[in-house]
Amino acid sequence: MTRAEAIVVQTRPVPAAVRVSCEVHQLPMGDDELELHIQACGDQMRLAHSEGRRTDAMDWLRRQNDAIKARSPEQVRRMEVERGIT
Repeated sequence: MTRAEAIVVQTRPVPAAVRVSCEVHQLPMGDDELELHIQACGDQMRLAHSEGRRTDAMDWLRRQNDAIKARSPEQVRRMEVERGIT
């Protein structure tokens, strides 16, 4: 299993009673893997919110924000160019 696949598996929807840790976030990730992780955290946040699990949703949002802050300068530049920001 690749790290990208592990990210997807780690962040699949889980029952409300199960609290999923985010150990995968601590692994060294390439830019593509980190973007998948950011997207997966957002998906989990929306799922938790839709199920009324506000605390879990806020936790996933924090994880997503931490992952966004971990983007490499090169990735930020690529995204800015793609969006016509620079």
